[in-house]
Amino acid sequence: MQSIEPTEAPANFTLLDKIDGRTALVSWNAVSPQSLNGKFEGYKVETWTENDGDDNAREILVKNDVTKAVVDKLVPFSRNFLRVFAFNTVYNGPPSRVIEVVTGEGTPGPVESFDAFPLGPDSIYVKDRKSVV
Repeated sequence: MQSIEPTEAPANFTLLDKIDGRTALVSWNAVSPQSLNGKFEGYKVETWTENDGDDNAREILVKNDVTKAVVDKLVPFSRNFLRVFAFNTVYNGPPSRVIEVVTGEGTPGPVESFDAFPLGPDSIYVKDRKSVV
């Protein structure tokens, strides 16, 4: 059987829980096997923000027998958009409806790089290299 594009979008794409500023739990209905038109590889959940645009979406791959996913690639303190689609070995199927997840500030992470400047015999000034002054 030659592989062509899947024809069915996952229905009932739903936000089940906002876990934190970076993570949410979503679910959807399985697509019918007849709509896959090839070997069913699984689902892809895509997420992006207004600043990113959907051309720069981040992907979470989900096994073909699962219809729930923890999406851990959300951007904190932002309007995140998500959609899901089934895919076969060659093509992505049509996307589900887009859902919006507004995230909170999120937990601060470690400082990746910084500069330190001596201010005296017992103090230093520390500045994150990514911050703008």
